[in-house]
Amino acid sequence: MTNPRVDWVEYLEWSHQQVDVPLRFRTHVTDLERADGAFRLHLVENGVPAIITARKIVLATGVEGTGGPFVPADFDAVPVHRWAHTGHAIDFDGPAGRRIDIFGASTSALDAPATALEHGAATEAEAVDVGR
Repeated sequence: MTNPRVDWVEYLEWSHQQVDVPLRFRTHVTDLERADGAFRLHLVENGVPAIITARKIVLATGVEGTGGPFVPADFDAVPVHRWAHTGHAIDFDGPAGRRIDIFGASTSALDAPATALEHGAATEAEAVDVGR
């Protein structure tokens, strides 16, 4: 059985190797401000305050950073037991043996079907990027 926390760290390390961006663990951004055409980030790293300057930043806040899970109005007519959102707990054993369709615009659109397949969903699953 895999450990999701270990898997996540391995993914971060792989990403680091691919794009050569330093990783900072146990770090929280407490403030962000513009400074002379760049950004000044106020951090707490391992409990120690620090300030760094960057020309560009990426705020990868995930679904929580976009205001929460988004479900298109088209799903209002579909019974709740017939769909799931990756922002909520999902019973991946439910679709065992059945074909599923995935609608998404982020990594969860890849992670969810992979997990469903690991739990026995039919292999004809189809991913569709619907944007937002």
